[in-house]
Amino acid sequence: TKASGHYNRMTNGPGPRYALLDRMIAFDENAAFNAISVGRFQIMGFNHEACGYRSAKAMFEAFVDSEANQLRAFGRFLVGKGLKDELAREDFDSVERIYNGGGLNGAYAARMRAEAAKLKRGKWAKWPHDW
Repeated sequence: TKASGHYNRMTNGPGPRYALLDRMIAFDENAAFNAISVGRFQIMGFNHEACGYRSAKAMFEAFVDSEANQLRAFGRFLVGKGLKDELAREDFDSVERIYNGGGLNGAYAARMRAEAAKLKRGKWAKWPHDW
């Protein structure tokens, strides 16, 4: 928990995280890989099938191999979880509920709205017309 200080120890680089993962793998490999949040898009291991992988371990290994694998998996995840249409409609409340489990009380949806608005004012101002 944050109160115990463990959270701070686990956010100061990958070393402690990998050490913890190694300990959990020794205890139960399948459970360890299913329980991790991995990659640039922080996808939980138990979502490996939606991302196109036969196991959470296979997904982890692919994610370690390249960010391109992470991006492809994220796209498959969005489609597999039915989020493609929600994103197109900018229904960020549904995205938060499905992608993040809805436990953030709209905070994540608000951040997505703000970032989408910033992109529309900037480099995506002409989208979809300039594609």
